[in-house]
Amino acid sequence: MNVLVCIKRVPETGARITLTPDQQEIDTRHLGFTISPHEECAVEEALRLVAAHGGSTTVLTLGPEAAVEQLRNALAMGCDAAVLLETDGREWDPMATAAAIADAVRAQRDQGRDFDLLLFGNEAADTGDYQVGIRVAHALGLPCVTGVKALELANGSAVARREASGGLEELELALPAVITVKEGINLPRFASVPGRLRHRQEIDAHLSEWTRQHTNRAVTDILEAAGVAAGPVYSITGPPSDPHLEAVGYYREVPHSLIGPYRRPGPVWHMSETPVQFRIPTNLLGEHNRDVFCGILGLSEEEYLELERQDITGDAYKPGADLDPEDRVTS
Repeated sequence: MNVLVCIKRVPETGARITLTPDQQEIDTRHLGFTISPHEECAVEEALRLVAAHGGSTTVLTLGPEAAVEQLRNALAMGCDAAVLLETDGREWDPMATAAAIADAVRAQRDQGRDFDLLLFGNEAADTGDYQVGIRVAHALGLPCVTGVKALELANGSAVARREASGGLEELELALPAVITVKEGINLPRFASVPGRLRHRQEIDAHLSEWTRQHTNRAVTDILEAAGVAAGPVYSITGPPSDPHLEAVGYYREVPHSLIGPYRRPGPVWHMSETPVQFRIPTNLLGEHNRDVFCGILGLSEEEYLELERQDITGDAYKPGADLDPEDRVTS
């Protein structure tokens, strides 16, 4: 059972929409984006069907390069492969979108990869065209049912149920087929933490490339313009240095048993002549991983240890470990 799910990148629900200066397009510079809700349910339904019947799930989207974010989210939910039909970012009408998707399906077929089921959202959250799934089915010569609220597979056919006047309408169609689902057919799962971290290197490379092109101040301005509270982040080994604070001895060099000497902010005055004593090492990145993953995200101890074994996460500092005498510093 090979399932293809087609999704669309749409502005987040409740996002503030502004237009470009010529009033012809949406200004997307500071918008957040997500998978259209109907299509998010289509992804969940595909994963459930493959879990029950075996096979693989491929997710496809047509959109700008930034749409890889939505593909990564679907991969983190459990999809096996992703396809991006990259565009220049302009909105395509349903006819052009359906033609591009149909061509992509034919290309996959030519490479020996046939799909038993094509799932779409009933309509996109931003344009509400209700057309793409039907047009793809027509172009490929496949049977199609729209507005589905329940779906079962058996003996090479699909049984789809959808709401009708006064009750439910049940239709049976042979596979391969195209089905568009409505929000409410299921409750989509959240992308798992291990699923997200599985693609962390690719994500980190993308973020690193973007941040190298902007200063700390520029990144902060972009985030604040998008409604995200933000401030410049400095590494522990390179705190901001103000000449006035330097002059009054605000920064102190402190040894650390794990990372070596580093500079940390200190008090600009002393209440007494008693030396300042640092009793434990300064908190390190990753020190509270176990608390977050197990206490907040709900992972079991076995799941957390598995993440450690895969070098996905790890504790920089083990609570309860005896402190090295070097960690007691007097200044």
